[in-house]
Amino acid sequence: DYYSGDAKRFILRQGIVYKESMAPNQDLLLIDEDGDFHIFLAEEHPEEMDKTQVDGKKVVNALCFGPALIKDGVKNDNLSTAPTHCRPDEKHERMVFCQIGPLEYMVVACAHRGLALSEMTDLIFWLEPNVQQAYNLDGGVSTQMLFLGRRINNTSIKKEDIRKLVDIVYFASAYQPD
Repeated sequence: DYYSGDAKRFILRQGIVYKESMAPNQDLLLIDEDGDFHIFLAEEHPEEMDKTQVDGKKVVNALCFGPALIKDGVKNDNLSTAPTHCRPDEKHERMVFCQIGPLEYMVVACAHRGLALSEMTDLIFWLEPNVQQAYNLDGGVSTQMLFLGRRINNTSIKKEDIRKLVDIVYFASAYQPD
């Protein structure tokens, strides 16, 4: 997320609030201590709520980019809360963070020619009809996916156009085989 440095974005990582302020026209994704996603659309005024707990659980991480593509299993047709640089109707490289069920996630990336946000939502439902939550992350050169140390996708951005990233989303497991 290249845009975490924006003064109008709420930042909470690993249970620590780094920035309190939030613009009033942003969808918000809160991830609780059980790993469950909670999406709050801009019209629900997440900028006015306590973002450190939800449904009696501690919020461990928050993402403030958006927009939300799917909330509680329903497609979000109002993409007006997309950041202006997101250009929801244009085809761009995209990265979407999804929750299918308890501790079950899917990350979908498209590169090169890209997709409009509505096309990305349709692709997500095609890949997994039971997606409960889907939240758009930053795109462009930020659309880098690595798995076990290997890059899964590549972007169309030239090396000289690469910008510094200030944040990432990663998965880790405490599972240890017997």
